[in-house]
Amino acid sequence: MEDGVNRLGLAVGLTSVWPRRRKPGMNAGMLLRFFLEKCRNVDDVLQSIAKIPVSSSQTFTAADPSGRIALIECSSEHVSVRSSPLPRNFLCAVNSFQMSPMDSRQKAAAEEWFSGLRYRTMRDSLIKRHVADALSAQKLLSGKEGFLCQYPPNTGKDTVWSVVYDLANRKIYRAEGNPQRCPFRHDQRFLF
Repeated sequence: MEDGVNRLGLAVGLTSVWPRRRKPGMNAGMLLRFFLEKCRNVDDVLQSIAKIPVSSSQTFTAADPSGRIALIECSSEHVSVRSSPLPRNFLCAVNSFQMSPMDSRQKAAAEEWFSGLRYRTMRDSLIKRHVADALSAQKLLSGKEGFLCQYPPNTGKDTVWSVVYDLANRKIYRAEGNPQRCPFRHDQRFLF
């Protein structure tokens, strides 16, 4: 329920964010499912999120085979979008908002998940690397570029799975468990 790719190659992932307020509307899981079932591409996702009432707080990262990409930070009160073309050719999302219009729309609990450190690890790695490919994404998720999913054992937190969607080559790689301990495998069951 946290990510997926549809038969047209639209990939959408979500991260939950501690909300300040909840209102009637669609929650994170229902929004994700709507995007994957009803949208053809990133533009469809952006048009949909502008119309649908949102009840929860989360980020969505959407990408399609054309190379279009968007980061959507949304709560029941506001939606902020960053999309291609971008100053840099990447976007990052963690369990906290990064766009300034969203600052006041989340609780401080994000740091319980090391969101700031995880965001900096992704951003710094992607800035250093001028081209990101499936292998570099797997290395990043595996912790070889810094802290991302390596929670201390005493916290009770862990990564259940990680996925890399290689939309240009129509391949999906999954690590069933924490990618620091579980290898990524090309999953041929999920062809789009």
